[in-house]
Amino acid sequence: MKFLCIYGSTNGRTRIVAQRLLKSVDIKIDAVDIKGISLQVFKTYSHIIWLVPTYGDEELQEDIEKFIITQKNHLHKFHYSVCECGNYSGYDAFNFGPHQILRSYFANLGCAEFYDGVSIDCLPKVDWETFDRWCKGLNAVIGDGKNERP
Repeated sequence: MKFLCIYGSTNGRTRIVAQRLLKSVDIKIDAVDIKGISLQVFKTYSHIIWLVPTYGDEELQEDIEKFIITQKNHLHKFHYSVCECGNYSGYDAFNFGPHQILRSYFANLGCAEFYDGVSIDCLPKVDWETFDRWCKGLNAVIGDGKNERP
């Protein structure tokens, strides 16, 4: 199994979350900003962790949305998990952001969610406690020693 983290970051906050992810897991995960992605990644990696900022209810970041729509022929039969990064303070209901959109879209492409996604508050500050708890669970799922850090 090879893992890749794909993230979108307009203002740098999701990039910081991606950096923390790489330090928080027990295995090697490569990371790439959606702006610099190559379609080759879908031939190389079996598991993709999407870190997706959201700017409103059920909205994807523009460059991630454009990518998954224009490249849908390359996005099939991989395993994924989603961490959506947004402003959830004051909202009664979570999980109405990118995770729901991507779950439905990827299911139609034959992809499987290998670990439950998470919604973390990133404004005005990042909810590191929730993110770290999610990373701990992620480690339990993927940390089988077959893809250890070099």
